[in-house]
Amino acid sequence: AGEDGAKIIKVTSAANKIDAVKNYWNSAAPDFGACLNTAGYFDAKPYYSDEARTKLVEFAVKNERTGEEYAALQTAVSKAEDGDTLLLGTDCTFGTTEQTGYDPDGIGYGLYGKVQRALTIRSEGGPYTIRMTGYMHILASLTLENVTVDGESGAGRGISIRNGATLTLNSGATLTRVNYSSTIGAVRAGDDSYPGDGPGTLVMNAGSSVVDFPFGGVTVGKEGTFVMNGGIISGNGFSNKTAGGNGVYVKGGTFQMNHGTISGNYCGNGG
Repeated sequence: AGEDGAKIIKVTSAANKIDAVKNYWNSAAPDFGACLNTAGYFDAKPYYSDEARTKLVEFAVKNERTGEEYAALQTAVSKAEDGDTLLLGTDCTFGTTEQTGYDPDGIGYGLYGKVQRALTIRSEGGPYTIRMTGYMHILASLTLENVTVDGESGAGRGISIRNGATLTLNSGATLTRVNYSSTIGAVRAGDDSYPGDGPGTLVMNAGSSVVDFPFGGVTVGKEGTFVMNGGIISGNGFSNKTAGGNGVYVKGGTFQMNHGTISGNYCGNGG
């Protein structure tokens, strides 16, 4: 028997494909093989990603160029080529993980949580949320559109931009509750924590936002550049009002503010 006493049925043959669309597969989704052996006999998409059956999912992640679908964003990122656009069809996770020898997609040790090809990630519908499970290392240019990246205020969930990469936040891109386990900015353009890794650039355009980081917002490192063409930086540093914290902290790089709003951030020391 399965969960809640449900019986498990193994299908070994079928005259016609079985219509199993618009079901909720609990923790098995979107890996239907964990719930049933489809063997080509089931048509299980679209499916509901929530028990209340309000979020209908056609796919998890899709490469717009190839049309190939993936169950996990990390796999899609690793299999993509420079210039590809990845479409999100539901909420997902991304970030460094502690590997224990299980690497079914051949991503490689030490490569989880890293963007190493020039990509665009945007929601198909949505906006959908990328929930950070650890650090996000931007080592090649990445553009986010109509996507929320949520660090959930967890320690060790910072965003590092280096290796000559640029992170561009277009309309609908939101970074929220990102936490680098430090009193300074959790999004680091030209990350001084990795000396010798090269410069990094953050670009914010109209309709983007950096909000509600527990310690600090954006840090511009010695080799960093931050160009703010629009958007909002607000509510950052709320957990550290008496010490560090910041909206934008320039450590020696370049900050060019052409437009946008920086307001309502907290900083115990400095301005």
